[in-house]
Amino acid sequence: MPSSRADRRKSDGSLDLVVVGALTIDRFPDGSAAPGGTVLHAARAAARARVAIGVVTAAGPEPEAQDGLRELRRIAALQVEAVPETLVFHLDERDGPRRLSLHGSVRLRPDPGPLLRLHPRALLLAPVAGELDAIALATIDEAVEARVRVAALQGWLRTRDSNGRVTPLDAGDLPQAVLAELRNCDAVVASHEDLGRSERHPTATAGIALRKLFPGPALLITWGGAGYVRSEAGTREPIVVRRRTAIVGVAATTGAGDAFAAIVAIHLARGASLAAAARAADAAVDRWLARQPGATRRSMTG
Repeated sequence: MPSSRADRRKSDGSLDLVVVGALTIDRFPDGSAAPGGTVLHAARAAARARVAIGVVTAAGPEPEAQDGLRELRRIAALQVEAVPETLVFHLDERDGPRRLSLHGSVRLRPDPGPLLRLHPRALLLAPVAGELDAIALATIDEAVEARVRVAALQGWLRTRDSNGRVTPLDAGDLPQAVLAELRNCDAVVASHEDLGRSERHPTATAGIALRKLFPGPALLITWGGAGYVRSEAGTREPIVVRRRTAIVGVAATTGAGDAFAAIVAIHLARGASLAAAARAADAAVDRWLARQPGATRRSMTG
């Protein structure tokens, strides 16, 4: 858990980063459960970076959700929309790629009044299951004036079957009103899993395909420990960045992509280039994973 010494606001009352999205309850194969969601993982990463954080979220009354809210109150300026029940994810990372199932449904409807008082340098739009629809995005766009806006695509790119099993949704199938709002962001972050890519190493074709949908924003596609793909705003040709080493042996990597997106947003708001922001985020995630039980470093060049 990050230190509670992270400042909730800067001396002028502003925030370095505001993250918007629903809290979740994550359930694991061993029967344990914990609070989760991009907002929580991103806020933890921002707290480790010692920046002033705000969180706008939705959560229900369950004990795990309340634990998550208590943690967020210690490290962030928190706005909570109470909902009847919290989104529940069942996560299984045993024996290969992570498998997800999702239960419940939430639609965030942020109050514009409190949003107007946030004044963040960076805004991270980070749903877990499409809870930020076009109505919510329009409200946030109108109320929040941020230097940089970043969208983490994963929550919009999830669909589920009748049993709750989560599979990737093609980005081209997103509602046009949502796509229009996301195209106005400064940067868009996705993982190769979000995009349904199965290649072992980063590939430029993923960036080219995503650029067709998002012609304006800067793009970053993470590839787990293998590296990432970046594409500067308004350009077609992506840059593939492959890691020489990676952290392996970590039992669960949930939250790594969320941390990456948060650090990217923070550095872009400070005026860093996309390349510099991505390097900083990659290094921060690497340091965090290296501290996890069982972590070892492996060469990626062999």
